[in-house]
Formats: sequence, C-alpha cells, structure tokens
Amino acid sequence: MEQVQYPRVAVGAAVVRDGRVLFVRQTYHPFAGQWVVPAGLAEPGETVDETIRRELREETGIEVEVVGLIGLTSIAAPPPAHVFIIFLCRAATEEEPVADGVENAAAAYFSLEELAALEEPVEPQSLRIAVRVLRGDYQVLPPSDLQSGTIFTEMKAWM
Repeated sequence: MEQVQYPRVAVGAAVVRDGRVLFVRQTYHPFAGQWVVPAGLAEPGETVDETIRRELREETGIEVEVVGLIGLTSIAAPPPAHVFIIFLCRAATEEEPVADGVENAAAAYFSLEELAALEEPVEPQSLRIAVRVLRGDYQVLPPSDLQSGTIFTEMKAWM
C-alpha cells in the first residue's frame, strides 16, 4: 500500500521596518547561499501565526506583530508538496536581527535598491514578495479575520 504524503504547511513573513524588508541568507538546500524572507514549517499543535512568530524568534531573534495574511501559494514539486502562507509583519522593537548561525548565516533589512546591489542571489519568490510589499501592491486579511475556528464555524452554518 502506497503511503500518502500530505502537503506540509510552511509560513513566511515580509517583516517591514523603515521601508525595508527582513531577509535571511539560508545555509541549507534548496536555498543555500540565497537571501530569502524568513520562513519555516508549522509544528503540530501550532497555529500559523504562532509558527511565524516562533520562526522569526529562532532565526533572527526578533519579535513581531502580525499585521495579517498577504499571500498564499502551493508548491507541488519537488516532493513533498507545500502550502506556503505569507504574512505581513511589523518588527515589535528596533533591535537588529541576528542570524542563528544554523539555518541562516546572515539576517538584515533591505530596501529594493539594496537588494538589487547584493552580490549573493536573492530567491525570486522572496524578491517578488518584497517588491509588492514595498510598493504597496497587496491586500491584508487582518488577524481578527483569522481567529482559530472562525471559518469552520461559519461553514458549518452554511451546510
């Protein structure tokens, strides 16, 4: 009997401070050496907003306020498939991000001009996220609309 592989839930964040977006330089495959927006996988029992807060603390040492959901995409290949949820966040403090030295080798805020001037590659999806956010080309689904169970309670009423 073939084992079913369900998509994994990954979350990423466009953390904005002073007209710049937070990026980390990954140390592992498939993005080793590339600058990417901070991201990670949800752990059992965790909501997606808890996941992004935890990932940002672990990878960069910063605390954030989740402004809301700004994107959703899925990636089917190569396996395993992922559902990728993108949040807009604001840094809760003025502290500079610090790379964890394990998952990433560097962490910093960049303007679009600074990203264009980097010698290391910038992962294309992360660059698209930064461009859209810094140009104001996005819509936000605020956290109050994302309360756990809200959608499913409403769906039950429709059935």
